Amino acid sequence: MTIANAGGYLRLQLPRALYDGKQKYISLGFKDTAENRALAEVKRLQVEQDVKAQLLGFDLFDWSWEKYTGIKRPNLTVIESLGTHEPPAKPKLKLGELWEMWVEHRRPTLEETTFRSEWRKYANLLKPVSHLELNVQTAQEIYQHVIKASKNQATITKLLSQLYQAYDRALNLGLAEGKNHFYGMVEEARKMVKPHKDVSIGDEDADIRAFTYDEVMAILDYLSTTGNKWYDFTKFRFLTGCRIGEAIALKWRHIAPDCSFIVFGENYSSHYKITKKTKNGTVRRFPCNVDLQELLQSIKPDDVQPDDVVFKSPTGKQINANVYGMAWHGQSSRCKDENGNPKWLPGFIEKLVEQGKLRQYLKPYATRHTFITLMIDAGVDMLVISTLCENSPEVILKHYYQKNTGVSLPSLKI
Repeated sequence: MTIANAGGYLRLQLPRALYDGKQKYISLGFKDTAENRALAEVKRLQVEQDVKAQLLGFDLFDWSWEKYTGIKRPNLTVIESLGTHEPPAKPKLKLGELWEMWVEHRRPTLEETTFRSEWRKYANLLKPVSHLELNVQTAQEIYQHVIKASKNQATITKLLSQLYQAYDRALNLGLAEGKNHFYGMVEEARKMVKPHKDVSIGDEDADIRAFTYDEVMAILDYLSTTGNKWYDFTKFRFLTGCRIGEAIALKWRHIAPDCSFIVFGENYSSHYKITKKTKNGTVRRFPCNVDLQELLQSIKPDDVQPDDVVFKSPTGKQINANVYGMAWHGQSSRCKDENGNPKWLPGFIEKLVEQGKLRQYLKPYATRHTFITLMIDAGVDMLVISTLCENSPEVILKHYYQKNTGVSLPSLKI
């Protein structure tokens, strides 16, 4: 049971099981303020206890709500008709109802991008079986549907874990009976569905390849000599190893006046056009070396405002990661070739590969791998790198550091 804001006023959302699957709300009649939120929470806890008892067969729930308010309020009304005051003998919770309650419970703690991407994906996967009433047999049917509908092990196991937690909560609230029908499904799915890893199609964490120092210099030299407007942004990413969304979100108020350090605490999603916390939700202080300090000082406007973004697109707007990606790897042109197909305009990385100045094509995320690899090879302490990059040493070694595989051993003359 949750507290919600409707038109600036607080209301309580009642469990569907009380009204045979129908959604009902109670308007509390007072505005949404911090003080009233605290009062509403007290009422919610009291009602929640009575709801549990009612669904277990004890007639403790006050259908008039006078018990919970203490006085008769003329503005305390039930939204929609309450219908019969007789609760179902046994709640028949459907998957769709379980998921809806769980999403509303988890929604305040989820990042907007996570909700829009992952959780909408979960909802789409469950939609064909959302009508099923939950029991041992239908739980297995749901399990089989999920592992057939998605081939991604991570998606399957995360979704099944959420279903287990959602059902566990329903049991604790008295909205379901018996044992948790989703118990053990995550472990079973890990055995049934193999993780899908293919470096060639671009898992950013799986592909740990990095540019060499000479290749970094070749990239920056090309951008500088050709007057490419992505020079500053690209150099900054090589010098910091930050995620692309962190660089896009960076504002001048995040940088010390003398450009001696940077505070990374925000991440911009070009897909959803919103600014959120960093990937791991931390705020980290990044010291600037001489090269980075000189770069920032050289691009800092005289009339800079604290909320101005540090890096802008060539058109003067906030950078879009997809547009930068096209400049990096290339894009189709509106012009046609002799066969009537769109001409391909290679990006600056593809051009350098064609010129033989780079060994291979690497994605924009490789700037992060490159920074970490060069720092480790330069002898920087792993714990320092871990702090600067918001990753544990284990994650860095597994997913970011490209070991030097070209080492040759000297002869021992034995």
